[in-house]
Amino acid sequence: MEVILKIALVLALMVALLARRVPLGPVMLAASLALGLLFGMSPGAMGLAALRAAVDFRTTVYLVIILYLISVLENLLRTGGLLARMVTALRVIFRDHRLVASFMPAFIGFLPSAGGAMFSAPLVREATRSLGLSPGRLTFINYWFRHIWEAVFPLYPGLILAAALAGLPVSALIYRMWPYPVMAVAAGWMLSWTGVPRETDGAAGDVKKAWRDALLTMAPVLFVIVAVVALRIDLALMTGLACLGLAAGLRLPPKKIPQLLWQAFKPMTLLLIVGVMVFKGMLEASGAVAALPGVLAAHRIPQVLIIFLLPFLTGFLTGISQGYVAVSFPLLLGMMGPPGGDLGWYVLAFISGLFGVYLSPSHLCLVLTREYFGAGWGGVYKRLLPASLAVLALAVALYYLL
Repeated sequence: MEVILKIALVLALMVALLARRVPLGPVMLAASLALGLLFGMSPGAMGLAALRAAVDFRTTVYLVIILYLISVLENLLRTGGLLARMVTALRVIFRDHRLVASFMPAFIGFLPSAGGAMFSAPLVREATRSLGLSPGRLTFINYWFRHIWEAVFPLYPGLILAAALAGLPVSALIYRMWPYPVMAVAAGWMLSWTGVPRETDGAAGDVKKAWRDALLTMAPVLFVIVAVVALRIDLALMTGLACLGLAAGLRLPPKKIPQLLWQAFKPMTLLLIVGVMVFKGMLEASGAVAALPGVLAAHRIPQVLIIFLLPFLTGFLTGISQGYVAVSFPLLLGMMGPPGGDLGWYVLAFISGLFGVYLSPSHLCLVLTREYFGAGWGGVYKRLLPASLAVLALAVALYYLL
């Protein structure tokens, strides 16, 4: 129980600092320091763990590069007038601004990358510009619809890893988990658009022309998604090529390039990424996550609670689906054995982990979207918590009914 108490103290520190409006990057660094101290790490060990996490090219540095390139691409799309043109075209096609704003993050959700939410955030802002929605609601719309496919889209790393650990084809898990994106869409729609009237004024127009405009203006993003998802080409490379191609297509004067690159540079966002990655590195180095299964088992917690708690806690702490699968699923398989034909407990464990990831303050999609819209945590969680609970409640109900 001492491990749980220490983790709870770290989380309490994070909540206290966030309540004082301390930026999340410094909060995550402070939490990392507290974690190391509470788990008895030496200053040298803490420094080494933090340095390794901060300069790890495959994770931290690579993600910084991707998010910077996405920021450049968004700047080009916005200043070139393509965002406004895209939203105008989609309004003609869908005839409902709510569908436009929900469609864009769901579409970008097919890009299984931590930076994907930053592709759709400016599109959501543009689509809802006339509605006066709160930053918290905008954050929820972009974040939630971005993640509706995570339990069924076959290229998400967490789903692939879960299937591999159980020795199952990915299709077997997808077939069993299709109700969850349905519930996610239903809950997300209710919490996003209740009280917001349908708006179609000015949306009438030439549908064929709208489709041409939509495809043309979405071409840079489509180029990246197709190349990454279908062809498995590197995301950073394709985003960089999309930036170059768009700059050439817009005939951007060379003298404007330095200004464009500087405007895309957002130091606090980059510090946020480093802070989150250092926190995750400290979780691993301190042994905090690795100690959780033993604590839960030692206190004779009921089996169904272990199936829920272990993925939930690791998902909440790490903020990534492959993180909770990699840490908790091998342990659960050792305790429970291979999942049966109905995959009941395995599916409950997967959705429980997603529940933790959805709510995690270290989930990069959440923190980046919140930062982009300037939302308060309370305004985000008042929609995010009930939507997440709806998906979890369905998982619990199906676990007992099937």
